[in-house]
Formats: sequence, C-alpha cells, structure tokens
Amino acid sequence: MSHVLDHPKSGSFTGFDARFKSVGCLFFVVGAQKSGTTWLNKYLREHANAAVPQWKENNFWNMVEGYPDPGAMLMEQKKLREEKGFFQRFKEKATMSRADTRKQQGITLALAAADDPNPPYSAYADLLLENCTADTKAMGEVCPAYAFLKPATYAEMARLSDNVRFIYLMRDPVSRFISSVRHSLRNSVGATGIDSDSLSAAIHAHLGMSANGRRPIGHSQYHRTLANLDAAVAPENTSLIFFEEMFAQDKIEELCAFLNIPYKPGKVDRVVHRGAGGEVEVSEDDRRMIANALAPVYDFMLARFDGNLPDKWLKSAALRNSVSG
Repeated sequence: MSHVLDHPKSGSFTGFDARFKSVGCLFFVVGAQKSGTTWLNKYLREHANAAVPQWKENNFWNMVEGYPDPGAMLMEQKKLREEKGFFQRFKEKATMSRADTRKQQGITLALAAADDPNPPYSAYADLLLENCTADTKAMGEVCPAYAFLKPATYAEMARLSDNVRFIYLMRDPVSRFISSVRHSLRNSVGATGIDSDSLSAAIHAHLGMSANGRRPIGHSQYHRTLANLDAAVAPENTSLIFFEEMFAQDKIEELCAFLNIPYKPGKVDRVVHRGAGGEVEVSEDDRRMIANALAPVYDFMLARFDGNLPDKWLKSAALRNSVSG
C-alpha cells in the first residue's frame, strides 16, 4: 500500500530518513523525456561531487502516488522487454561482468525502494546513496516520468531535506514529440523500417492515442508540469533549462552553481542515444498538425517567457493555426 499524498505544502509529516540531509543538495530532474536527460544523467554520474543511482529512471515517486504495478513500470522504463524478470538475464550467466554486477545491484535497490514507497522512505534513501562518496555535495536522480507527478508529491519531495532542487529540461515541443515517435517506431519496426510513410503514420497514430487520453504527447505538455511545480516548489528552487541552450558551457556552469557543485566542463559534442532513422524528414503538414495539437503549450510558454524562447520553438509556434498552402 503506497503512502497517500494529500497535503501539498502542509509540512504535516517530517519523519523522513535523516540520510536525505547527509549531503548539501538533494535534486530531482523531472524531465522532459527526449530532452537531454540521458546526457545530463551521464554528466552528473561522472561529476566527482554529484551522485545518481546506478539505474536511471527508477520511477519511485510515481509509485508513491500509487502506480498499480511498480514492477511493470520499472520494466517499461528500463526498456527490458523480455518476459523474464530483472534478475534472470544476470543469474542465467555462468559468470557476471563487473558492469552486470553493478546493474544487478542497481536493480536490487530500485526494486527494494519500489516495494516500500512509504515514509520514512529508507529504501529510497539507500537507492540515492548508492554512489555517494565523501566528496559528494549533491545527490539525486533523473526521471522523466516525474513530469506527471501531482503538486502534493512535489511538495513531499521538497520536504525531504533543507535544500531540495528541481530541474526541468524542455525541448521544442514539436521536436520532442517527433523524437519520441522515432524512438517508438525504431523499437517496433527497426531502424531500416523507418521511411517517410511509416514515420507519418506513426505520428498520426501517436496523436490519436493522445486524443484518447494516453500519454504519447504528454511529455511535451510542459504547461501542466510547470503548473504543478509552481504549486508546490519555491521558484528559487526550480531551474528551467531549454534543451536548445543547455549544451553551452555557461549553461552547464549555471547548473553546477544551482546544485552547489564545482563547475566541470561538459562533453557537449557527445550525443547519447542518437538513433538510426533520424535522417527521415517529417513533412511540413505533419509538423503543422503536431504544432496545432500542442498549441496550448506554445501559448503558455510564450506568455511565461515573454516570447523569449529559442528560435526552434518560435519557428514551430508559428506553424500553429496556419493553413497548408
């Protein structure tokens, strides 16, 4: 049974595991999917003064909200599509490499946390502390599924320690949606099966699923995540970063300052998880269709940032409500 969260900003429960306060900063990167989260997770993992769990996307706080099948959610997020459980692919090996051992350890901690999504969240503390050292100044995790959390959950997370920071990476909504569709299509037909027709069909299908209340477009609906963060987290404890700008060294330096860790140059020429099939172009009509589906996001973001959005955002925003010529 998961802990029921119904007290945003109330501060009514303070009995959390004391180890959440064992480092100077506790952080959560809450999305967005296909917006640089894998790159940032790798950067933080390699930073001498930061620590993230061995396993990315643990979805712990989604389980706190009462996700009905934590094991299935972990399977989905880890992209382990085998019918067998997590440990089978390791246990069936006669020997295990060091990398496999680390993966198994990470899975063990993730599943232990999933089995106990209740205060004082001690199993979750074990998970976050997994890679901490005496030099760690900031610990936390990267999980795009946290973009869907409720204000009460963000408030609970913000109470874990005295210095809790939230980071939200946002990519041009049309570009992010297309990247997500490409990824899904590669998983279903393989890279060589992607052409303009299959990509267009997948875009239409994903938009149709979204219209029926499913999530394909949800990771681009930044206005919903921002509204929930605003309701629960002080603005000075939230960093909003545009994907199109995040690979500049000055932005990385700002991020380090936000987390109270020394600046370390990022490997900005390193592309993580670049998938085949990316050379297939999306038609202008399909881009226009996506932009119109995401019009509320562009309207919100243009107003919130007073029109000061990256050029790619502005070009996509200009497509909404336009008519094909």
